[in-house]
Amino acid sequence: MAGLHLHQPMHVADNRDRGGNALPLRSGRYENTKLHQVWDSGLFYSRYRHHAEDELLRDVKAMADRPEARGWARGRVEDWADESLQVGRRAYLIPGTSRTLRPGDEVGRDYMEANAPLAVERVAQSGVRLAAMLNEILN
Repeated sequence: MAGLHLHQPMHVADNRDRGGNALPLRSGRYENTKLHQVWDSGLFYSRYRHHAEDELLRDVKAMADRPEARGWARGRVEDWADESLQVGRRAYLIPGTSRTLRPGDEVGRDYMEANAPLAVERVAQSGVRLAAMLNEILN
């Protein structure tokens, strides 16, 4: 099934760095991280501090309730992977530039603000698509 993993851009994007696992970055002044980790949890933590899952759930539901979300279930799994690939390519860029992240770069507020909405949208899309697939199977 096309679940959350397919919708996580670093699971399909690869810059010869194992999906960002071999790209060391800094988040904040002293915290070491990897690009993959930023997309697994860092973007969510930056937007929903103190593990505010209820806020994340509210935002995911609001996105899933938008009129354009009705079209998310259309297409093939390969199309959804291509969407993640496009987001993944953007994930390697410093926001507002065409420069790619390099080892040791800091992913700060600009990066988080530019990419957190994309990460939340990918979660919403995965939920809408999973629900549609389950409805199809159960009907």
